[in-house]
Amino acid sequence: MTDKMIALPQRSEGGLAATDIFYRSYNEFYFYVEDADQENLYFVILKAIFPELIFEKIFPLGGKPSVLAHAKECGANSLQKRVYILDKDFDDLLNKKEDIKGLFYLDRFCIENFFLQEEAMVEIVVESDPKIGREEVRRNLRLEKTISEIGNDLRTLFSLFYFAQLEDLGIANCRLKPESFCKSKQLWEICPILMSKYLDDINAICDQRGIPKPAEPLSSDTRLLGFYRASESQIISGKFWLSMLFHYIKSKYRLGSVTFDSLTFRAAKNCNFEGLRWLVVDVLATYP
Repeated sequence: MTDKMIALPQRSEGGLAATDIFYRSYNEFYFYVEDADQENLYFVILKAIFPELIFEKIFPLGGKPSVLAHAKECGANSLQKRVYILDKDFDDLLNKKEDIKGLFYLDRFCIENFFLQEEAMVEIVVESDPKIGREEVRRNLRLEKTISEIGNDLRTLFSLFYFAQLEDLGIANCRLKPESFCKSKQLWEICPILMSKYLDDINAICDQRGIPKPAEPLSSDTRLLGFYRASESQIISGKFWLSMLFHYIKSKYRLGSVTFDSLTFRAAKNCNFEGLRWLVVDVLATYP
């Protein structure tokens, strides 16, 4: 039997967009997010921050363009309380944010930025080995310092990612794996040689297209002023950041069968989401 024969059926983007009509009797609010593989993750988060709202399912639409298209068409649909949640990415800096009723951009780069919490990571270690004391884990991991150090190290790399998008260079950027830029034996630390190679690739494309190359230092480039004024949580992917943190924690503790995806989900269940309080306020103000 071939892989093609046994493959599970997948909903098309149109099918995903139409799923909400089956939940009119179960949902008071309708939440829409980007990726299908984030449905369970967002459900946990939204249930935590909207405990009083009635909804049995949220609706992934297969990417940011699909979410935006659905939001623009919502006026023709009878479902009124629609909430569309998008990662911010670089959309604010690139002037790509759209103003649509019910559409909310996160104020950090992506949803994973909200999971970079010391206590959530400590709980994951303890869940893997309940005999370990939490205070011992806190002392050993020094997570507040480590999280900050990783973010600081990533600022330069993400300035190059932003530059690549700003100048439309057609080079892979934010979706690259963190391991592509990290030291082979310390995957929580950026390798200057690998980052320099990426800069060389950017410079080569700039030369080919007649685009001014990034200035040295990067922070002096006027095209990057908005980027360097922003906080790290606004301009660095939390998913990228969290992946490096995962490698760091694994270097200190055996986490058994915990994968990056399961770490992300466990983090969501152990986090406090005070940083999303504004979203609750804005949603309830939009749909009183």
